[in-house]
Amino acid sequence: LRRKAPGAKIIFRAHNAETLHRVDYVRACLAPPRTRSVAEVMQNISNIALYGTRDLSVVWYADHVLSISQWDTEHYWRYLTPKARTTTAPFFLPRQYMGETRIGLRKKRQCIVLGSSQPGPLIEHGVNRFFRLLSKTGPELYENAGWRFFISGARTGRMPNAADLKALGIQQRHMESPYKLFGPARATLIASDFGHGFKTKILEAIACEAFVICTPGLYRRLPQELIPYCIHFDPYLPETLLNALGRTEDGFPRGTPNDQLQATAYR
Repeated sequence: LRRKAPGAKIIFRAHNAETLHRVDYVRACLAPPRTRSVAEVMQNISNIALYGTRDLSVVWYADHVLSISQWDTEHYWRYLTPKARTTTAPFFLPRQYMGETRIGLRKKRQCIVLGSSQPGPLIEHGVNRFFRLLSKTGPELYENAGWRFFISGARTGRMPNAADLKALGIQQRHMESPYKLFGPARATLIASDFGHGFKTKILEAIACEAFVICTPGLYRRLPQELIPYCIHFDPYLPETLLNALGRTEDGFPRGTPNDQLQATAYR
């Protein structure tokens, strides 16, 4: 583009802080159960340089960067490009999706762990952390409080199998739309703080009036508009998860965070 149209103004829409994002891929690969081959780990290490170089090329050739979150702007892009050349234009859900989020909002003591149709190291890390957390105490601690856990998405060989999930009372749900999962749920759980950018499932859950329970690292990177709807917990202390689930009983805060994010992006 720069070569063919040297006078054009090129604006790049950033999705992730790729260098940091790819470092987290390596950290996830090295996390338990540590069954990846050396070649696969080395490939993910080489991706740090590959994707980092791409972001440097963005800075070199583009006139302006639209960062997807304020955290990425302040802790990543500001070190690559002058501040005047970066603007935070946050992610928001478009109207056609917002209409779907209002269906079936009959809240029960359900917590959703959203997986993926093609799980990678980051999804695997989150699911495995949740499973180990539940394994520490057994399901009775949560069942006695009336809570049930549901998990969606495909399984890989590095994740708990169906029998392991069933033994802990975790039910599997597979649906075309995440909104059908979030509709009856009071909460969704993200047990990994790996990954940089903006996790769209966070805003989708909030739009469905489900609290987001997440790690302190992820909590610190969230847009300020979403903080009232998120609760952080310690993934190494099961009682903090039970406390976080209990806080969802206090009622969902009023507000229109998606509208706020959209207004910021448009401005």
